[in-house]
Parts: sequence; C-alpha cells; structure tokens
Amino acid sequence: MSRHPTDKQPKMTVESAYAQALDHFSAGRYSEVDKFCTAIVNALPNHVNAINLLGVIAQKVNRHDLAVEKFQQAIDIDNNCALLYYNLGTSLNPLGRRDEAIKALKTALSIEPENDKVSAYLHGILENSVVDSTEDRARKTLIQGTQESHLSNSLTTGSPKKIHLTPCIKVSH
Repeated sequence: MSRHPTDKQPKMTVESAYAQALDHFSAGRYSEVDKFCTAIVNALPNHVNAINLLGVIAQKVNRHDLAVEKFQQAIDIDNNCALLYYNLGTSLNPLGRRDEAIKALKTALSIEPENDKVSAYLHGILENSVVDSTEDRARKTLIQGTQESHLSNSLTTGSPKKIHLTPCIKVSH
C-alpha cells in the first residue's frame, strides 16, 4: 500500500528534531545539523540550544563571524549560561577581538567559577598562548591543502572534534 502524496506525514517534535541534530553533529554531518536547527529556530525562535548548535557548526567551519552572531543571539535569550559566553569568547578570539573574548570568558567564569575549560582558555589568551587569528587560520589552511568551508554552501563532513554540548535550558513543547 503506497502513500498518497497528499497524506500528512507525522510531525516531528522539537525534542526529537534536536536529538537528531545532535546525532548528525556527532557524525560530522553539519549540513544536516544546519537543516534541523534552522527548522527548530523557525518554529521556536527562542530555542537557545538550536541557536547555540548553529553557532558551534559555524565555528567548526571557521565562520567565526557567523558563530559570534549566533552565540550573541542565544545570549540575548539566556544570559545566564556559561557555555554561551565560552563559545562566544572562543569565536571572538580568532577574529582578533581579544578584549571582547576576555570579557565573554570572564562572564562565563562569573556564572560557573569552577569551570576548568573556561579558565584554561582564558589563561591562554591572557598569556598570549591562545591566538588564532584569521591570518593564522589562512596559513594553516594553505599548509594543510584544504579549503575553508562556508556554512551557507557546502559544510565539512569530516570527522568531528569532540565538543561537550551541555544544553543551557530544558526544552519544553
């Protein structure tokens, strides 16, 4: 028995869509993450976790300008999540916006004072050991013989780096 094209497909819940986005992220399928998270944000514009994940995939393809926009958008919704400020700081720094990165990381520490990951990154910036400027990224790209991806075009599907994605808020429907 085949389905008629006008038959309604069962609707996916936001929770299941976000879970699928995380599965795609873990598998390095960033274009799929983008599709799911964009659909979630279109349905629920204040879905902090989906907005954050859009920022993370922008980071992964070196689109720190877009990542900063997404993290700031998420912070505008939930300004009490250390993860968002950490992510913001780690995208501001490669853009050469060191002072803003330091401020974001200090805000993350004011929310979670015992966060060793944030402390280490902040310490690295303050000691000038964490510097990843646009020129440094370009040099690395040339050396590795890879092309920088653009989020709006083709997204990298290589093996993902391990990133801890702790949701900032519980999602309710």
